[in-house]
Amino acid sequence: MKWSWVIISALSVCLLAGAVLVTVRYLRERYSVQPLPMIQEEAVDPIREELRQRTYTKLPEAEVGRLLSGSCTIVRSPEEFPDPIKNAFAFLTVDEQFDLAAPGARFNATDVIEPGFPSRRLVLGGRCEDRWFVEYEHGGIGMTLPLLVLRENSDQSVTFVWGTLLKEPAPSLASLRVALASNAFWDGPHRW
Repeated sequence: MKWSWVIISALSVCLLAGAVLVTVRYLRERYSVQPLPMIQEEAVDPIREELRQRTYTKLPEAEVGRLLSGSCTIVRSPEEFPDPIKNAFAFLTVDEQFDLAAPGARFNATDVIEPGFPSRRLVLGGRCEDRWFVEYEHGGIGMTLPLLVLRENSDQSVTFVWGTLLKEPAPSLASLRVALASNAFWDGPHRW
């Protein structure tokens, strides 16, 4: 009787060891470290990179005060912007096409993307002589309030003048001028 328990115990240990080896082999094959696929770096567009660097610069106060001077016309809907301004906006925001929701319209305000809605919504836009400005909400992980100022040239081309992030919404031209005059914007890198 004594030997039968020894044999049964030995067989149990062998079966247990075999099960452990099979489990270890399975886990090693199933969860082994796999090399990551090669990631190709995107080619840097020198024009877009130059514009990105210019958006990080700070304008002298005198220049900021002149940005929205003169007689101005307010734009109430994104469709009212001329095509050259729409194209420049799409280029700066790295969008394939101009996509900006109207004031008060539904848009993707958070990082939960709902298809069919833009990630940006117009707050205030307009034209002051040859300069166009677009203040808009940009949704994502954190909502931002970018302001872009563009110059429409006589040959229908558009030149980027300046961009910043406002600290608070400026829903009127008067409040936007006050925000600019009081430096109510963030310095540093911007996400358009």
